[in-house]
Amino acid sequence: MKASLHYVVRNLGRRRTRTFLGVLGIFLTLSFLTAIQIGLDSVASSYTDLAALQAGKADLIVTAEGGNLLRPEPFPPAEVRQKLEANPHLRGVAPRLTGIVQVGFGAGQHYAVLIGLDPVRERALDISGLAPDPALRNGACAMSRSLAKKLKAGKGGEVEVRSAALAEGLNLRLETILERQLLLPQEVKDYIVVNELAARSLLDEPERVHMLAGAFRNPAGYYDARDLHASVRQLKNAGAAIAADLGIGYEIRLPKAAAIATFQNFTSPIRAFFGVFALLALSITALLIYSIISVAVEERIREYAILRTLGGKRRDIIRLVLGESFLLCVAGVIPGVLAGVGFARLGVKLVERIMRAEGDVIALQISPVTLWLALAAGVFLSLGSALLPALQAVRWRIVDALDPFRRGQIPADPPSEDGSIRPLFLIGLALSALSVVVFFVLPTAFLSGDPSLIGTVVLCLLLTILLGFTLVALGALPFVERVVMAAIGWAFGPAAELARRNLTRHRRRNTTTALMFILSVSWVIFIASLAALFSRTSMAMVEHFNGADIRIQSDSPSAAIVKDDLARTEGVVAV
Repeated sequence: MKASLHYVVRNLGRRRTRTFLGVLGIFLTLSFLTAIQIGLDSVASSYTDLAALQAGKADLIVTAEGGNLLRPEPFPPAEVRQKLEANPHLRGVAPRLTGIVQVGFGAGQHYAVLIGLDPVRERALDISGLAPDPALRNGACAMSRSLAKKLKAGKGGEVEVRSAALAEGLNLRLETILERQLLLPQEVKDYIVVNELAARSLLDEPERVHMLAGAFRNPAGYYDARDLHASVRQLKNAGAAIAADLGIGYEIRLPKAAAIATFQNFTSPIRAFFGVFALLALSITALLIYSIISVAVEERIREYAILRTLGGKRRDIIRLVLGESFLLCVAGVIPGVLAGVGFARLGVKLVERIMRAEGDVIALQISPVTLWLALAAGVFLSLGSALLPALQAVRWRIVDALDPFRRGQIPADPPSEDGSIRPLFLIGLALSALSVVVFFVLPTAFLSGDPSLIGTVVLCLLLTILLGFTLVALGALPFVERVVMAAIGWAFGPAAELARRNLTRHRRRNTTTALMFILSVSWVIFIASLAALFSRTSMAMVEHFNGADIRIQSDSPSAAIVKDDLARTEGVVAV
């Protein structure tokens, strides 16, 4: 055993550059796959927190028909509370009021969104999501750091809040400067939070409310990161039951359910995209290892024949080749998995920044199963890629292997006489699979509305098309070689004939290298085409749903002059 290990290590050391490239290929592939899997697991396990970040921490919002965030329709809360008191899905509701106010501090004035709430009730239901959590005593308020920075207001200072319903204003002490809120969409940066009594005074609403924010009785039963599609269905069923209890005149919104559905629609194509990405990376790495081990075996055919002459068996030679590949694997897999954990942490921080999250909203989920699967994939990749070269090492008879150049390379198997045409069979099989996917599976998947199923079908379709193009390029390789030699072979003189003979002699080795480069180029083109498609689709969807670049809405007849003012503004093409 010690002698075999010494022999394998010596062989790897003799070709340091080749060994380094093999280790580097395994390292990059495993680090990439580990980082992607840990990142997806971390995002999936934090769906509820991400949904709260985008849609607010409340599970349910009850509003009057026709109202919106900035122009709410007030309604009496007693009737709604009475109807929802016996609902088995709902734990309770808390009143909220919203509006637009003018906040002043010293000489500074700025418009902001006013949020009025009952802090005691919000804490009891765990739906406020304000950080740090303000007490909101009488005569006190809290505001966002963005607004405080614009007003140059500090903690403990006195601010004046004015509204259309309270022209003389209300003086409040700035109790807390908020770093994060989970009440409004994250796009709202300038906001001020007061207690319910102060909000009613500012908005002149002594009894009615603008919305009721509710929490479910058992949130864990509705939010399941393992099956987001089922979670959205359960949330919608609960919302339908609550809407049936309320009757007409009210609107029920499930902000978290909408956010989770959006995340699911977004991440399912990403999983399919990275699935193709991972398969291509594994294929390229497998070809790299195969090429390295295959060349090493061809160089040592004579050595293996001498070992067999001295008493070594075929299985000993196979064990030596697989051992060399295994050491190559260990040198790249373990550092690759550890680096993948670091890359995953970096990717999670990047996602948090994209989602405009403050703090550790997404917890890094490092599952032992993921790490073991990555290690197993690396071992299987290395040993599987080296199996064919190992069998080639013992294919020759000893007398031929002692002088391999006497008979040239290992002769190809004679063509079979069974009358089958293998290329036509493979092409027909690929076309049949593609037709079945497009004609039968793809429409069913889109009609089901399950993003996970759609992503899986699209993954299989893209992979089939990509492999088809790769096989076409590989089949055209001999023709390309002849064209290249005919076009530029004259410039090399007699060396061109030697190059042509070497290409023919090392056809198998050259085909492996060419396939690796073809897959690499296909990989790059595939990623670039998907990025371009995503960019065009995103712009088309934005234009379809939004239309105009800026939209201003007002119910006041005197606001018609704004149109003329906008038309004269520099940079505005049309209004």
